[in-house]
Amino acid sequence: MSAQKNPKKSQCTSRSKVIPLASTLRLSSIYFTLVFLTGFLLGAIRQGFIIPTFHLARSRAELIEMPFMVLCTLHWARWLIHRYEVPPVAKIRIAVGGLAMGMMVVIELIGEYFMNGRWETEGDEGYWIRRGAFAVAMGLFGAMPWVLMVVGR
Repeated sequence: MSAQKNPKKSQCTSRSKVIPLASTLRLSSIYFTLVFLTGFLLGAIRQGFIIPTFHLARSRAELIEMPFMVLCTLHWARWLIHRYEVPPVAKIRIAVGGLAMGMMVVIELIGEYFMNGRWETEGDEGYWIRRGAFAVAMGLFGAMPWVLMVVGR
């Protein structure tokens, strides 16, 4: 019997532990898409159910949503690493997370501008708290593939 190659094996596993830029962009795009769609779903639940039902301000509802979003980010980063066998090399993991984070920041800024018709300024009392929490969550999103390598998952 001849050994069959697994067609789902990733291009990412090589002896040199270097993956081409195209593969890095593809992995970043997949990671970004999964986390973005999850955030879109959670945002729809927040806007359509949580805020009207509990009469919460937008800033409070976003702060309540933030831990769930971080957990989803952790889940999708683990899934991506295991599914596509991303090698445990810091440069690769940082590149995948960093590119995905860049995509997310650009889309968030564009969405904020088109949803509000302007860039959001200090409109409510929770603006700076919400922006700080968003910055921390975005940093975790970008660093998560590398963090999982450091903790050995």
